[in-house]
Amino acid sequence: MLTPESKMFIVSIFKWILIKVHLQLVGAWKVCQEQIWDRHKNLPTDLPSQSGKNLIITGGNRGLGYEAVKKLLKSGFHVILGVRRPSELEEKLKKENITEGSFEALELDTSSLESVKIFAGKILQKNIQIHVLINNAGIMFGPRKESKGGFEMQLATNHLGHFLLTHLLLPKLKESGRQESCSRIINVSSCAHYGGSWLNWDDLQSKQFYSPTGAYCTSKAAQVMMTLYLNQKLNSLENSNVKVFVLHPGVVKTDLYVNEKWLTALVGFLMKTPEQGGDTLVHAAVGADLENTDGGLYLENSQAYTPSSFCRNLENQLKIWNKSCELVGIEEFFQ
Repeated sequence: MLTPESKMFIVSIFKWILIKVHLQLVGAWKVCQEQIWDRHKNLPTDLPSQSGKNLIITGGNRGLGYEAVKKLLKSGFHVILGVRRPSELEEKLKKENITEGSFEALELDTSSLESVKIFAGKILQKNIQIHVLINNAGIMFGPRKESKGGFEMQLATNHLGHFLLTHLLLPKLKESGRQESCSRIINVSSCAHYGGSWLNWDDLQSKQFYSPTGAYCTSKAAQVMMTLYLNQKLNSLENSNVKVFVLHPGVVKTDLYVNEKWLTALVGFLMKTPEQGGDTLVHAAVGADLENTDGGLYLENSQAYTPSSFCRNLENQLKIWNKSCELVGIEEFFQ
């Protein structure tokens, strides 16, 4: 007879395999979609000028975020980057010799709520308008770790830190938006959000059962649900002039796959390049076609797609919203 512990172990292994297979199938489907029957759509060369506007982006020191930043600078933005090693990024960008736009880098670790508060405080002290916020920083897979606040690391880095940052900067975003030119909040999620249906509401921190893949799917589903719920709430407010978008940048060959090197070795030639992955971020930030929408769109290949039914469920959105507020210590999101 199997002991309860043995049964739990077998169930955990079976669940781990199912989640892993689920995400690999989603990834394979997206690679085929992006590179075969729905080829990458290049950005237009004449992006609208964003001179005089300010954009905040978390991450942006490597991969698709870095490629997006270069194009955002060329469109004229003043870009403020939140990264762990600001001086290294500033030196790197200076070597690009980009003559348009301007930039500065500030220290930020999105897994730390205290770091998020300090970063937001520095921006607010500048008393500048904020026209675009891109929540881009993220990690993927790896062994289970906890943040300084005691949260599962992928959930903390990918979702909770950005949730708090959005709350802190939202008043400035609302103040800076205009009816004819709304401010934008952009959450960089993933097609992995389709695996969010595996989310265990009683074990959001993955303490009872941890799957690197499952935890990543949970964090990315949380970003999609946050987007849909926040945009709906903003639309219900009078003159909020802020639109929220969420996107899947593509299955991109970057060092995020450091824990899945076998995957890039096997199908890396089919993956998007970092520059192609950055294009969807740039489109979400400046695309004129998005101004005529109500926001709340899930974007892939710079066009709207339908996110998972799990994430579209209002009850699920409200659950993750209330839980996120509780975890980061927000009593009233809309100040």
